[in-house]
Amino acid sequence: MLEYEVVWQADLAAANVRVCFPGSPPDALVAGVTAARTWLTQPRLQRPGQRERHLVLTPGWIDLSDALAGDCVRYHVDLARAGRRYGDALVVRAGVWLWRPPRRQWQVFSGVRIRVQPPRGGRFIAAWPRDSDGVYRPDASVFGLRSRTVVGVFEEQSFEAAGARFAVATVPGVADHIAGLAVPWLSHAARSVAAVDARFPVERALVILLPGMAGSGGIDFGFVTRGGGAAISFHVGGAATLRRLTKEWTSVHEFSHLWLPFVDRRDAWLSEGFATYYQEVLRVRAGDHSVRAAWSRMWTGARFGADARGSLARGSERMYEEYSFRRVYWAGAAFALLADMELRRRTEGQQSLDTAVVALNQQQRAATRGMRATEVVAALDRVTGTDVFSVLARRWVWRSPYPSLERAFLDLGLRLEGDRIVMFPAKQAWIRQAIMHER
Repeated sequence: MLEYEVVWQADLAAANVRVCFPGSPPDALVAGVTAARTWLTQPRLQRPGQRERHLVLTPGWIDLSDALAGDCVRYHVDLARAGRRYGDALVVRAGVWLWRPPRRQWQVFSGVRIRVQPPRGGRFIAAWPRDSDGVYRPDASVFGLRSRTVVGVFEEQSFEAAGARFAVATVPGVADHIAGLAVPWLSHAARSVAAVDARFPVERALVILLPGMAGSGGIDFGFVTRGGGAAISFHVGGAATLRRLTKEWTSVHEFSHLWLPFVDRRDAWLSEGFATYYQEVLRVRAGDHSVRAAWSRMWTGARFGADARGSLARGSERMYEEYSFRRVYWAGAAFALLADMELRRRTEGQQSLDTAVVALNQQQRAATRGMRATEVVAALDRVTGTDVFSVLARRWVWRSPYPSLERAFLDLGLRLEGDRIVMFPAKQAWIRQAIMHER
């Protein structure tokens, strides 16, 4: 068990942290973010009945070899260069201030209690489960995965949708009317993503609304973090409307990530590909997107990889260097479609990508670390009792070329005439209709 107490300074420029060990202490405390090692000062050991003494601080490491059960460690974190300020609110990764045991001891110290004292007149919020007395109790994933927290003065709302509880933090700088749109917009997105299994993929989630471009009418950017719980951040444009927010794809895309465990960023083809596939499919099912537009976008997206050199796996690893995001995302979506088709074909509609990700979600809900694509592919094969995912990955991911949809579209009864998708009778047209819930 580790017990943290975090006290934020009034100006949000620093935090004072005290971590106590009711039982045996870990071997050390290590930085959760690489840069955090330069922001921590004054680590001291507190032992009942004795004077505080300084601890040795090596880069990213506080040695606790002399600590005993019942001891505490106190340290100061300089936040002047950490996180992002929005008026009187600070959005900061928990790894900046939450020093943790070494990786080999995460499971040993999976019981974590965090009591937070925000500055007077402010508040604190994280995606972690919280007791009635206000103490947060995240699981060990708070050590292994990124986690965003918000402290200071910001607007907070809560609502329930699709069987899940949502908290919404809107920081200063977000256009005044956006907070009033948050509940209907996010509820709609949650219900759209819940169409996979008539429930949202997690029981609770934190949504952080951040300022976007003043003239933008939608969501400029979004991303998900998982440490201790699901947190989804959206940069919302100042000209956004409810209609635009409920029709556009970003919120459905980001929420869809939660059906999978966190996938290593080197394997973005899998996590981003599945989310890209579902952003098209689920918006059609919700009535926010036309069937033809969805198929057209998938066809066009898959064509981005037609002239790619090397494998999709290699392209995914180099995505941030080569800025090949569009190519990798849509190639991953093509893989998701091929897997969905093959599962439905083999099982005569008894299984699908929907049933596969739901089963995986139930199995991996307690994951405390990121997974490589090879692990997720093997897990998807296990939960479906097939080799669909590994066979497709060997053909379209680990080797050249990138996935092609030419044959798949013909099998589904789809073809492109000019810039328009045409549907025609085909043996597997029933799969096309089942995927999109065509009536």
